[in-house]
Amino acid sequence: MRAAWILPLLLVLVSPARAQTDVSLDKGNLVIYLRDQPIGAETFSVEAHADSIASGARAYRKTNTRTGEQMLEKQMVLTASRADLALHYYQSNETVHGATLITGVVAGEEDTALTVYHEEKEGPGVASRMIAPPGRLFVLDSGIYSLFNLICLKLHDQGFASRPITLLTLSAAADTIVEAQVTDLGTETIRWGARPVQARKLQLKDRDTVFLVWVNSDGKMLRLVHEPSGLRVEREPPAVKRRSTTPKPGG
Repeated sequence: MRAAWILPLLLVLVSPARAQTDVSLDKGNLVIYLRDQPIGAETFSVEAHADSIASGARAYRKTNTRTGEQMLEKQMVLTASRADLALHYYQSNETVHGATLITGVVAGEEDTALTVYHEEKEGPGVASRMIAPPGRLFVLDSGIYSLFNLICLKLHDQGFASRPITLLTLSAAADTIVEAQVTDLGTETIRWGARPVQARKLQLKDRDTVFLVWVNSDGKMLRLVHEPSGLRVEREPPAVKRRSTTPKPGG
């Protein structure tokens, strides 16, 4: 399968230069910390186009390899139904030490199966078919943290104590479909930027992993934490406008 050309094309489709009829649902920058040390960042956007949404992200972070510490760069695009975020297409390109791995998912609206593929940009690839689970399917792909933000946006305005969601976790070693549980832990005041904010605190838990997420009143993710590893992802707050020091006329 030759999919390397699709990602640059779709990144054009989700760029700010799109037609004026497109609606920006969310955009921002995420800073990635490991044990309170910044190791990378991610820029993302979520836009509505007619009956679909498109999300794009560009990320980079430090990673340890057999040849020492390297900079990992990753790009992704995702398209889904605007009405219910039903997945249509996903692709990421991950580049480290000059080698690029392409990972993708194709999900037809009337199809009962998913096509998942992994391939090297200049080498071989593999594709497999997986039975599509009922209901919504959320993609998680290592190193792209705005995918958690899409889950938060979908759950916005939904009242629940605890509810299941279905995740497709992508890995070159093994792609898996798992059921996770989202639990509402109530509201908590957190320090975000230069001020305290009231945030809804959610726990996302599957059989092996627990994430804590804080979201604002619009359902947008402000913070993501995986406590065992020391991972913390923070949405960058808007810049504080400085007060003008220019004297008023006649003052």
